[in-house]
Amino acid sequence: ATLTFPEAGKIAGKAPCNRYFGALPGTYPAFKPEKVGATRMACPDLQAETVFFQALAAMTTANVAGNTLTLTGPDGRNMVFTLASQSPD
Repeated sequence: ATLTFPEAGKIAGKAPCNRYFGALPGTYPAFKPEKVGATRMACPDLQAETVFFQALAAMTTANVAGNTLTLTGPDGRNMVFTLASQSPD
């Protein structure tokens, strides 16, 4: 899965199956995505996609260290994203 910040106050990316987008109000290090929407393609990983979106919605804090973004929820669970080279779509 990927997570990008296409412009201030926005998130976008690719979940296990679908592309998604949403709003990200507030300022760093706060992380609380809102109005997340996604395309609706079917694939074998829909269960993993549901888990991904539930976890993303539960995150509240972001921390950037080097090429790593760590999102943390109030229960201490983390989602970790590493910077990858950008590929054309």
